[in-house]
Amino acid sequence: AATGAITPSTSTAGTYTVTYTIPASGGCAAVPVTTSVTIYQVPNAIATPASQTICSATATNIALSSAVSGTTYAWTVVQTGVSGASNGNGNSIIQTLTATGFVSGTAVYTITPTANGCAGTPITVTITVNPTPNAIATPASQTICSATATNIALSSAVSGTTYAWTVVQTGVSGASNGSGNTIVQTLTATGSVSGTAVYTVTPTANGCTGTPMTVTITVTPIPNAIATPSSQTICSGTANNIALSSAVAGTTYTWTVVQTGVTGAANGGGAAISQTLTTTGITPGTAVYTVTPVANGCIGSPIDVTITVNPAPVVTATPASEMICSGQSTGITLSSTITGTTYSWTVVQTGVTGASNGSGNMISQLLTTTGAAIGTVVYTVTPMYNGCAGAPLTIQVTVTPKVTMTATAVSSNICSGETATITFASSLPNTVYNWNVVQTYATGASNGTGTSISQMLTATGNVQGQAVYTITPVVNGCEGIPVTVIVNVNPIPVVTANPSSSTICSGTATNIVLTGNLPNTTFTWSVIHTGVFGAVSGSGSVINQTLTITGSVPQTATYIITPSANGCTGTPITVTVTVNPTPEVFGTPLRTVICSGDNAEFSLTPNIPGTTFTWTVNQQGVSGAFDGSGNGNPQTVSQQLQTTGNAIGTVTYTVTPSANGCDGTPITITFTVHPLPTADIPDGMVCVDAGTGSLIYGYPMNTGLSDATHDFQWYFGTDLTTVIGTGSSYTATQAGQYTVSIVSTTAPGCSNVIIVDVTESNPASALNLYVNEAFSNNPTITAIVTGGSGNYQYQLDGGAYQTSNEFTGILPGLHEVHVIDLDGCTDLTQTIYVIGYPHFFTPNGDGYNETWNIWDLQDQPNAEIMIFDRYGKFIKQISPVGEGWNGTYNGELLPSTDYWFTVKFKDGVNKEERIFKAHFSMKR
Repeated sequence: AATGAITPSTSTAGTYTVTYTIPASGGCAAVPVTTSVTIYQVPNAIATPASQTICSATATNIALSSAVSGTTYAWTVVQTGVSGASNGNGNSIIQTLTATGFVSGTAVYTITPTANGCAGTPITVTITVNPTPNAIATPASQTICSATATNIALSSAVSGTTYAWTVVQTGVSGASNGSGNTIVQTLTATGSVSGTAVYTVTPTANGCTGTPMTVTITVTPIPNAIATPSSQTICSGTANNIALSSAVAGTTYTWTVVQTGVTGAANGGGAAISQTLTTTGITPGTAVYTVTPVANGCIGSPIDVTITVNPAPVVTATPASEMICSGQSTGITLSSTITGTTYSWTVVQTGVTGASNGSGNMISQLLTTTGAAIGTVVYTVTPMYNGCAGAPLTIQVTVTPKVTMTATAVSSNICSGETATITFASSLPNTVYNWNVVQTYATGASNGTGTSISQMLTATGNVQGQAVYTITPVVNGCEGIPVTVIVNVNPIPVVTANPSSSTICSGTATNIVLTGNLPNTTFTWSVIHTGVFGAVSGSGSVINQTLTITGSVPQTATYIITPSANGCTGTPITVTVTVNPTPEVFGTPLRTVICSGDNAEFSLTPNIPGTTFTWTVNQQGVSGAFDGSGNGNPQTVSQQLQTTGNAIGTVTYTVTPSANGCDGTPITITFTVHPLPTADIPDGMVCVDAGTGSLIYGYPMNTGLSDATHDFQWYFGTDLTTVIGTGSSYTATQAGQYTVSIVSTTAPGCSNVIIVDVTESNPASALNLYVNEAFSNNPTITAIVTGGSGNYQYQLDGGAYQTSNEFTGILPGLHEVHVIDLDGCTDLTQTIYVIGYPHFFTPNGDGYNETWNIWDLQDQPNAEIMIFDRYGKFIKQISPVGEGWNGTYNGELLPSTDYWFTVKFKDGVNKEERIFKAHFSMKR
């Protein structure tokens, strides 16, 4: 029998016994055949993990297992973008795979399990191999200057790579660990040598860490510049010497330069500045070098080095050379265009003593020759300014010895107009003689050069003249010892008569004073005369002779005067004396006692026709008299005299006759002047009632004179015949003109008339006061006077009187106005209220300003005052004659704020009803 067919693929694994029976056939019995059939389970393959992602150059780690024990595994592999995978077998796949590019590759393993000779269904395991990211630094390294930022861009061939770095800094600060695509960090060198910051950058992509790379940043310190010296002062034409150094090795330097008043400086570079600088003027200039240090491409902060260039002084000698005489001092002034230059000199002298080295602004040294020959001194002068020496200058001084001479005058005393002669002799040949002359009271002498002097001299004054010649011998321009020669010049005497001619009156002395131009001059005279007695010849210094003539015709005497002095006779002069007769005056006034306003009159007659009368006056308490003159025959004098006060005055006339220059004996005439009686009565007024015409008071007029010494007659108006009074005073009772005639009862009975004008004044009948407007910002009180005729003056509250009837700027309250007139006829007083209101009150319990009211309306008790709050709510009605409002409403205190009010009152001239609104403040 058969067990049936066995299908391994659908059978359960196990060992089966199969009996196969061969059926009988052909007589053969069936033959059973038994066999054992084992069916093995088909193995499976399980990969753990079923797939894997690894990084390039790392090993896979796939464990292979199966549900069938004893399964073995074999695989084949297909790799894309990967290397390192290979076919193989085993229980695990461990192969190091490497991505061949910069994108992920795959290795697909096909694994076939085998067990008991049965191959299972293959499985595939995909290994994804991510490439290892690289890191690219751009730049790969960098050198920067201290205090600047790095700029390292990080990139990779593997997309999506990120970067992280650590840093080790040496001699640098500012670097720090970090991450990102760019390393931007400001690094600073901590010393004077370059430091480094070494960044170790690790790339990461898809969980794979690439090989770290290092980026070295070299940080170069910013170089400084040190100038030695830091500034310098040099002399013009010399080179500066500035050494440039830095704390940073390898620093180089460049500079620019701004030069002021200097040439020779130029922009440049190097380790030292050495340039020859020259000033362009006479004042110090500057070259300011701006030095910029550079090291390793880093530019340091510039520094300024100022070179002050002092100009080289140039010395000028005045004079440039000199020739002097032995025993004289040099006079060489040293100067320079540069203020403050000093000078020093050295000296070489030949045949000379006295020169020495020295310094100063002037070479002044006394030099003396050592022999008879000419010597020389050579000065070498070196100028110095601010430590700068200029080019030396040589100055040669030639020194000549002195020569001697003699001078002989032919005569040392000559007369004016004679010649002075002087001869010369010298100790040296070729001597030139120069002379200077000082002449006193003499002319004709002059300075000159020659071998002798021959000059005519003339005395110029009234004393002996003198010419003092100083002769100096000169050899080679060098003066010898001067010789002085004095020549005295006696002047010719000249006589002067004072007066040079004379007119005298008969019986008077000539008195002619004679003077000469020289001391001890003597005078003699002779005289020629006709009809003159007393004139005689004589000698002396004064001709004092009394001359007399007879008759009324003038006569003359002529004197011929000759002067003599020091044996010299001068030119005679003549003096003519005219002798005139003496005049007389006769005059007697008719009266000498007069009243003020009368004329003083008198007549003058002469004894010689043509006589002139001159009178002077001396007036005491009198005016109107004045000096005068006349030559009438007779000469009448009439002058109106006025007393200057109330006392008796006098005038004395002194009359002198003159004829032909001769004054006769004066006479005096005295007038006594009595003052007019006078009274100082000013114009006045009478005060009359304008309504009734009745006199209120009159105007008293008082002369102030005594009834015992004066008579009085008073008149009114134009009637000068009716006497209304005879006393020294009178009282006017009506307006008009009053005349009083006053006559003195003592001789000479002087009289006067006084006129007094009296006007009428009426008193004012009423005074009314008005205020322009209640509550005005500028209240004005106007006073209106009714009736009256006076000039009124107005006074407010006892102040000063004024002519205006208006008072402005008045404070609220009661005021009093007083009105008077200048005639004293009106005197009225009235009071008035100026209405205002308080702008605030303070109901705080201190007893002051506790209530608010319009007090100035107390004369209007019927005025109505309504108070409202700021919102228009009615608070209180008060009367101006009441206590006012205390700041409460229904017994409650109201807040401090502004409150409004209305007031109904009478205002203006016509007392018209008005309503005024305003506000005030309450302050607690």
